[in-house]
Amino acid sequence: GNKLDGMRPPEANTQDYLGGAPLAKVVPIRIANSVVHLWTSTVAQGFDYARKINADVVTMSMGGLPSSAWADAVNAAYEAGIVLVCAAGNNFDGWPTDAIVWPARFNRVIAACGIMADGRPYYNLPNWIMQGNIGPPSAMTTAMAAFTPNITWAKIGCSNTIDLDGAGTSSATPQIAAAAALWLRKHKAALNYAEPWKRVEAVRKALFDSADRGG
Repeated sequence: GNKLDGMRPPEANTQDYLGGAPLAKVVPIRIANSVVHLWTSTVAQGFDYARKINADVVTMSMGGLPSSAWADAVNAAYEAGIVLVCAAGNNFDGWPTDAIVWPARFNRVIAACGIMADGRPYYNLPNWIMQGNIGPPSAMTTAMAAFTPNITWAKIGCSNTIDLDGAGTSSATPQIAAAAALWLRKHKAALNYAEPWKRVEAVRKALFDSADRGG
């Protein structure tokens, strides 16, 4: 993100950069006009495009029902050495689902769940308050959490305004992706693997080994 100078509100002017990996080159890949996505083909096309441009990390705050096209695209991206981080999904009192959605639920994808500022998981909240999806237990072995809600969030259509209304696992996802990008920036040159997927596993090991497991 941009340097926080000349921003609104004034207390946001920290002279720092907005975002976890400010020196990363970000390539937007639009696959839909809404996070509610009923078609599968463009998700797979988005992953395939990221692979073709040799992306290092993909962050995707969308999800839905799985398909063989999604599985094939995830596998191809993983084998090409791309770290995939996708939102676990959100629910309101368990609706429409309280389980991690795809593609976050694929084992080769890091599922981004949420944790709140006080250290509590972003679930089991009062009725009809948005909360993050979790489970089944088999899906949690490849899940991580980052802070949400009330995270610094760029205000759409306003280049010099930020809000503190980032919410849901959508705002947790880029935090995990940024951590992966930072680690790769420091270590990628030393990861001379013949099989690119081993680079993904190196990143995942670094992230999971260093994550706070809450005691």
